[in-house]
Amino acid sequence: MCKGATASVADRSHAASTMSLFHTVAVCVTLIHYTNGIPWTEEKLYHTAVTLTQDEIRAALSHTDVEQMWQRDLRPLLVTRYPGSAGSQAVQDVTELLSAGRTVTSSVTEISQGTCFPHSTSLNSNLTLQLLFFDGEEALFQWTATDSLYGSRHLAQKMEATAHPPGAADTNQLHGIDLFVLLDLIGAPSPRFGNQFPSTTAWLSRLQHIETRLHSMSQLVDHPNSVQYFWPNHHVGHVLDDHIPFLNRGVRVLHLIPSPFPSVWHTFDDNEQNLDRSTIENLNKILQVFVLEYLSARPTVPPNPQNSP
Repeated sequence: MCKGATASVADRSHAASTMSLFHTVAVCVTLIHYTNGIPWTEEKLYHTAVTLTQDEIRAALSHTDVEQMWQRDLRPLLVTRYPGSAGSQAVQDVTELLSAGRTVTSSVTEISQGTCFPHSTSLNSNLTLQLLFFDGEEALFQWTATDSLYGSRHLAQKMEATAHPPGAADTNQLHGIDLFVLLDLIGAPSPRFGNQFPSTTAWLSRLQHIETRLHSMSQLVDHPNSVQYFWPNHHVGHVLDDHIPFLNRGVRVLHLIPSPFPSVWHTFDDNEQNLDRSTIENLNKILQVFVLEYLSARPTVPPNPQNSP
């Protein structure tokens, strides 16, 4: 989302896998402006989201087609894709189709596209959504600060070195990030997302609230009362992941990674057959509503023929 642009630490060093293919980052970036005496670099601390009505939620989710997403967007990514391989290039080609432009180096593929919501009203024009697909997370030899997170370290350094707005002397693109949401190891059934960072507890709580609302509306599939994905009051240890280079530079992070990790993690059973379609569909819906509410983008509700004259 873009405006103009205490516990032990777990070491995540693993090979490319199906679950990690969901390792995507949604970024909120702020434009340069000054409102109500608040410096633009601090506006993110006061950001509030709207709450969609049930009719607006139904309108938004009516366009959800998980099968189409699975065939068109996901399946092409489910290939062996070590650096320099044909599979890696193929995945880069697929992600390019999702973007208006692409910057590729040996360590990172960057997708930088503002996403529009054409059937929405009251869209906060100072916010846009950006999706970033990181690669090169794994260590080549042994996980250290310099042998890991190649893609995310590259991008964080690049953004820190890029003035924002252009020509600014004291601010860079990292100052513009509203909220950095990292999605990792998403795809196994009944994930539990705990709380790693107090600074973003409110947004994790919002995801929990959205999950509850959609459940009460019967919008979630295979989601009995005993299932709960988001646990803002359950504090978990920090995980070494692609958010670290941004976190270390002061960016607020909402890290959505299940605890514990999926049982097939780091095994040959980490494949498409063990992805849980119901969970993926539910998280798709929850995150849709989260993004729309964060952006103050209210879907247009189609008229009810019964109310027509």
